[in-house]
Amino acid sequence: MALEMSNKNVGDITVIQLEGKMNTATSSDADAHLSQLIAGGSNKLILNMEGVDYISSSGLRVILASGKKISASGGRLAFCNLNPSVGEVFRISGFNSIFPVYGSEQETLDSF
Repeated sequence: MALEMSNKNVGDITVIQLEGKMNTATSSDADAHLSQLIAGGSNKLILNMEGVDYISSSGLRVILASGKKISASGGRLAFCNLNPSVGEVFRISGFNSIFPVYGSEQETLDSF
């Protein structure tokens, strides 16, 4: 299954809605999408992971690389709506201590 990505802007914040799996087959697409946004000046990103039911180490690498690029530009990357299995991967890998994770999109928007 492909990884579907759609963007919406809420003020100066870009919310990216993800649907599908973040794995070896789809990570390069996610990396290209996020890199393009960051290169274009978006430095406040929210990844709404509600539709993501699986994330592999390659997906985590894309997130980490994107987080470093955003931090370098003085921006911020946050996450919301992690399903239980993706949330567990975030906990095991320590990503929930690197990146802010919220329960809802509105809560994440309010945190900016």
